[in-house]
Amino acid sequence: MTHEQVKCFIKVVEYGSLSKAAQEMFLTTSSVSRRITALEKDLNLKLFEKNGSKLVLTKAGEIIFEEIRLIDEQIEQLIKRARKAEIGQDGVLRLGIFGNQEVGQGMYKALKDFEQSYPNINLIITADSFEGLENKLKNGKIDAISTLKYAFDDEKSFLSTTFMHVKTCFAVPKKLLKEKRGDYTFDDVKHIPLLRLKNSHIDEKLVRHLRKSNIIFDNKEIFLEDEMEYAIAVERQLGIGFLDVNSRILNSENIVKVELKELNPVPYAIFWMENNTNPVLKIWKHYMSEIKEW
Repeated sequence: MTHEQVKCFIKVVEYGSLSKAAQEMFLTTSSVSRRITALEKDLNLKLFEKNGSKLVLTKAGEIIFEEIRLIDEQIEQLIKRARKAEIGQDGVLRLGIFGNQEVGQGMYKALKDFEQSYPNINLIITADSFEGLENKLKNGKIDAISTLKYAFDDEKSFLSTTFMHVKTCFAVPKKLLKEKRGDYTFDDVKHIPLLRLKNSHIDEKLVRHLRKSNIIFDNKEIFLEDEMEYAIAVERQLGIGFLDVNSRILNSENIVKVELKELNPVPYAIFWMENNTNPVLKIWKHYMSEIKEW
């Protein structure tokens, strides 16, 4: 029993005629007849009998039809899924993101919209530190990282594509700003200590990024042990945080997000291993390249 035989059987039942079924399927009547005969031979059952000029199902044919119609629908769905999978529209994408970065809210909206656009793709999100994401990508535990470009720019094992730019923001306690207005310059914040995490290579890259734009703070930097201590330090007005501050800080009523004109926008990119063959990754890259606003 073949799928072609099943399709012919269903069409003959629907139209009650070999010729009408053949016309619907763009086949010859003799071709449809041969497939029905072959199906009856395979099943060792008589499926049709004549009622005047019309073909009707036998009792055996009625039983076969009820079940085989459901099987045909399942086969059609499987074929559709297989074709989508072949071009990356069905499958699994394991995506790594740096959960605490300031652009996270835009990232989460992009993820939500992607899931709505591609409901057959299972999107598995892993939030981790930059070091953790790098190791997971190398070990094949995730397919790609979507993050700030300079975070992994010096990693030669990764391929990347830049799809947009984002602005660097500082989280500044309101009480540390001498004036309250909407348009700040670096002169308004350079006297405030810059908070940093110990042993974080991404912080080193961030500072290099700042210095390339001649953003150098007057006071010494304050180093902290972990992100919770970092958040508390900002909230207690010990200094300002930048870029990788968490949502607790960003949503605080006592914190102002300061965007400096002196800083060049930062490229945002997708990173993946050269040997990654997941077709869904192509869909993700194309989807992200279409985003116009962040």
